[in-house]
Amino acid sequence: MALVNADYEFIFVDVGKNGRLSDGGVIESTKFYHKLIHGQLHLPNNTDTENNFNFVFLGDEAFSLHENFLKPYPQRDLSYSKRIFNYRLSRARNVSENAFGLIAARFRILHTPIHMKNPENICYVVLAICSLHNFLRKRDTSYTTSTSFDQENLITKELQVDGKVDWQDEMLAKGKA
Repeated sequence: MALVNADYEFIFVDVGKNGRLSDGGVIESTKFYHKLIHGQLHLPNNTDTENNFNFVFLGDEAFSLHENFLKPYPQRDLSYSKRIFNYRLSRARNVSENAFGLIAARFRILHTPIHMKNPENICYVVLAICSLHNFLRKRDTSYTTSTSFDQENLITKELQVDGKVDWQDEMLAKGKA
């Protein structure tokens, strides 16, 4: 379980939980979640943000809704604007998926089961990989290039041709996105 910021950097990593637990169950057992729920994370006040928005984390359907945790609307009977919201939330959540893809592409040890005499050491390997990834993101311009990421037109707010799909609006209108 990890939280990733908009710069594809791991800001929270919890390793070693049973893979049979849901993401929601894993995060709810962390110190991070306890501090979030009890207002102890020292997040910016909404008055400190542009347009007075809350500082939020993004999750999927497995997570509990909270004033600082956004998740998609349930898929049944969605209005057009809620389908758009879910689509855009999904696009934003892709940042974390892409961060995992980046470390998997660079650190091939993650492609196979990691066997160690002391399984606890596997947690340290994963944490080291996340730390190295963050270090390289900040210090090595060749670690990731602009082609590693989706590009958005800052004026139209649409994905550039490489990532744009012509049928997006049609699918949203039909409720299939």
